[in-house]
Amino acid sequence: MVRDLLLGFVPGDWVYQLDLASFERVNGSYVSDGGHHRHSDMVWRVRLSGEWIYIYLLLEFQSRSDHWMALRMQVYIGLLYQELVKRHELPQPGRLPPVFPVVLYNSLKRWTACCELGELVLPGHPDLVNLQPSQRYLEAEHWNRLSASAAVTGLKRSLNRRIARRLSQVAGRRKLDLQSLVVKEAAMGVPQFDTFIDALRHETQLVGQREQLQRLLVRRFGSVSKRLKKRIENGEVDDLDRWFDRLFDAKNIQDIFAEDVPA
Repeated sequence: MVRDLLLGFVPGDWVYQLDLASFERVNGSYVSDGGHHRHSDMVWRVRLSGEWIYIYLLLEFQSRSDHWMALRMQVYIGLLYQELVKRHELPQPGRLPPVFPVVLYNSLKRWTACCELGELVLPGHPDLVNLQPSQRYLEAEHWNRLSASAAVTGLKRSLNRRIARRLSQVAGRRKLDLQSLVVKEAAMGVPQFDTFIDALRHETQLVGQREQLQRLLVRRFGSVSKRLKKRIENGEVDDLDRWFDRLFDAKNIQDIFAEDVPA
């Protein structure tokens, strides 16, 4: 879905030079020097001309535009850079990777906030102009505003593929009729996504819950095996609810994931 978003709505020829097979979601949880914890929205990395670049996707679900968004974006990217330095994940020694910041805005009202941090800074002495911070971001408005675009077809196709995969897991079948997906998913309790942003919001919440569960398991039991980590990464809402319910009563980590244990 992120690949289709970039190809459909991002201006510039550079998006067609991305190595689309190299998309990789990275850790989006950072701690500032002051000790404040920041759970970011979504961060991916992808190769461009052989080098990694980072795509910072900020999902904005409020009903009005945020006047300070350019400042917020600079702070979030700063935390991302700090984390990359701390984890020694720089593309070259002493050099930071480029970041492509995107804000997805979910509202029928137009986004009115400036997209450049410099516009928020008062003009000062000429000698200070070149010393002021600069940060821009790309803003993509509500899905409904873009519904007439041909690129939306790719996004809808991605949503259908995701739902089909989920239904296939639940139903144990390899082939599904995509024309009747809505009826089938409603009958089987699978989330229905009307928009790209709804699907991303759902995935964001799932990722956050999965990461939180892993942290709590490590805190209580000391470690989580690769097999259980994989199971958590593939867990859906019902699975995560069941595992969270068992977390504090289980005698060992196996009790949490035992299918015959009552929730």
